[in-house]
Amino acid sequence: MKRILHILDSMGVGGIQTFIMNVYRSIDREKIQFDFLLHHRHEKSFDDEIISLGGKIYYLPSRKEGIEKNKRALDDFFKKYKEYKIVHEHESSLSYIEPLVAAKNNGVPVRIIHSHSTRMPGSLIHIILHYLNSLRIHKVATHYLSCGELAGKWMYGKSSVKGKYDIVYNGIELDKYEFSQYIRETMRAEIGLKEEIVVGHVGRFSKVKNHKFLLDIFKAFHVRYSNSKLVLVGDGELSNNIKNYATEIGISESIIFLGNRNDVNRVLNAFDIMVMPSLYEGFPIVAIEAQTNGLPLYLSNTITKEALIKSNVHAIKLNSSAEYWANSIDINFKRDIDNKILFDKGFDIRNIVKKLTELYIKENI
Repeated sequence: MKRILHILDSMGVGGIQTFIMNVYRSIDREKIQFDFLLHHRHEKSFDDEIISLGGKIYYLPSRKEGIEKNKRALDDFFKKYKEYKIVHEHESSLSYIEPLVAAKNNGVPVRIIHSHSTRMPGSLIHIILHYLNSLRIHKVATHYLSCGELAGKWMYGKSSVKGKYDIVYNGIELDKYEFSQYIRETMRAEIGLKEEIVVGHVGRFSKVKNHKFLLDIFKAFHVRYSNSKLVLVGDGELSNNIKNYATEIGISESIIFLGNRNDVNRVLNAFDIMVMPSLYEGFPIVAIEAQTNGLPLYLSNTITKEALIKSNVHAIKLNSSAEYWANSIDINFKRDIDNKILFDKGFDIRNIVKKLTELYIKENI
């Protein structure tokens, strides 16, 4: 059995984490096991499941606790756990590649870097580090992956490995997300919905998801369609701010906050429309989930065009007004439940698992 060490910030609820867990649940765990090297303990959404699947979880100090402390901890880790021959680091930028550096210095032969974003939040120092590390990433990593073309160009475009990365889409269990009228009726009753038009959103309450603008869009939409509700799935650091803003603009009674859910595949059935005005995304896995469920989807034009797969998906300029967004939403919505195109384009998790398994196994170590 090969044990793959996945390296990322935390295993809280998020797109990267959902992708990894989708793969982990579906991979042949008699041949390949996943372990996790994390930097934050405060979000442990998947810890119990990871342990139940046979995985191990390690925590090390983050850079915020001291750069040298972080470097020493990484070096000590790879000196102690020499059994790891493959490490797979998931990042939104190249500003932090120290785990791969430590792995290389301690003789780990396979070092994978995986891009999951198209832009980098953070300070000027992060931008500088991203640029400097792009000049040496070819000496640090051995394999380069990206969740999409745009994310690949962002991560590797200024490095000598541009054009040499492989695309690994954020796959899901397509069958699990297919539309069901029975589940729709069940979920709407559970949530407390009747005949309302339901605008839905799934995402962490963080700046990049642009919830405040989403509420502005819904307010404009609600003026036209008073029998509408906004249902928000997720949690995060801006949750209370968004709830306060909903009260401030007078639409709190028309919003349902569901918090984090482990049954998003069922909740989507209760929606009529999905709106995603994100500032940017790598390749939003929820966009694939929504399209698998057949939902009409309206997303910002900053999101990669690769996510626009079905004909009922529409890109709107992010800098358009909330009123323009609201007026663009067609209430004569029609679910597109034919998922052949998603299978054909390789978004089924079985295709992704096959691709990663081949990568992990082909390294005869």
